[in-house]
Amino acid sequence: MKKSKLLTLGLLAGAGLLLSINQAQAADTWVKNGDDWSLSQDGSFAKDKWVQNAGSWYHFDASGNMQTGWLKDGNTWYSLADSGAMRTGWYKEGSTWYSLADSGAMRTGWYKEGNTWYSLADSGAMRTGWYKEGSTWYYLKGSGAMATGWATANNQWSYFEKSGAMVADRAVPASDGESYVIGKDGYLANRKDSGYNIHDIVKLGDGQEYLLNAKGDDVIIEKNIWYIKPEIKKFSDKYGDEVSNTILALVDNKEEGQEIDPKAVIRNFQNLPGRYYFGADGRRVLPLPEMTTRSEIKKVGNDLYLENPGVRLRLPSTDFTINNNKLYYLENEQGKLKTGYFVLIDDGMATTHHHFLVYADQSGEILKMKRLPSGVSNFLDKEIDGLYGEKIKIESPYSNEYYKVVVVK
Repeated sequence: MKKSKLLTLGLLAGAGLLLSINQAQAADTWVKNGDDWSLSQDGSFAKDKWVQNAGSWYHFDASGNMQTGWLKDGNTWYSLADSGAMRTGWYKEGSTWYSLADSGAMRTGWYKEGNTWYSLADSGAMRTGWYKEGSTWYYLKGSGAMATGWATANNQWSYFEKSGAMVADRAVPASDGESYVIGKDGYLANRKDSGYNIHDIVKLGDGQEYLLNAKGDDVIIEKNIWYIKPEIKKFSDKYGDEVSNTILALVDNKEEGQEIDPKAVIRNFQNLPGRYYFGADGRRVLPLPEMTTRSEIKKVGNDLYLENPGVRLRLPSTDFTINNNKLYYLENEQGKLKTGYFVLIDDGMATTHHHFLVYADQSGEILKMKRLPSGVSNFLDKEIDGLYGEKIKIESPYSNEYYKVVVVK
């Protein structure tokens, strides 16, 4: 009897639970009316509100119809799929991307996702390409990601700050150690069409002066370098009857056949007007430091080199350099120094008639110099006086060789 009662009660309880579940299910019932869907809750339709159903949010208008497409609720836009479910995350409509927050709200303005910034218009559309905000230009890649650092835009290189702001009229360092000039238009300056010339001294947007050079067709700035602005003195209309200020400093007012004091040459260069020094960042340095480098001289095999010259001091129109206030001659870009006798014969427009016999000791220091006759036929392949009482011969070059000086007796 007790068992029968308990069984009856259990059956009744089970039936009650089943009834409760069925009532809950019946509480949210989708109803189709023509092309529209509605949601019945406890016998009445959801109207003019948001409802969460089966993990998704839906919105119903004042008539109780489920809404799809774009919905403005207050000041906020939402996107609802054809199923009515509210979208979140990135959503593409046609060719346009939108970003929808976890709340479903359509984002506008700047939005950061991970380490990447995006710009979304007032319409919510993700921007790509160039975009100007106030006076600042930005570039949004095809993915919408804001460009920083070096980036290509319109098949040209540009540079952007960490903030995304485009850099213009500035020199920007690159991974190859050079600093490249960005023009006023925001693109990497090209010497063919930017109006910049090698060895122009220009003031960029930061108000600093820089010395220009080129790497290929790209405009770069020189660093750690001395520069003497060339001046040409013309003394007749004949070819070659002109001379540069740097050659005059080298000649030291000496006539053909006269010796030139290397120390006088150093003083002449260190006192020339139009001298500039550009530091490690490429900026012009004022006041001018002492015009000499302070490099160690290193022996490699039988050759001498200025070790890690740092500041480059190649006297214009020549390959002479001043190191520790002594005169040397650079044989190549690696800093190799000339030693012994050598001759400088250059018939360039501003150097013709100015030829030199030079002697550097085994440390590379130039100890003596002499101005040679302007006509090479007067000394070439002939025995002439050296600088220490001996006889020398300057031999004509063969193939790609340069003039060779031989001590004959």
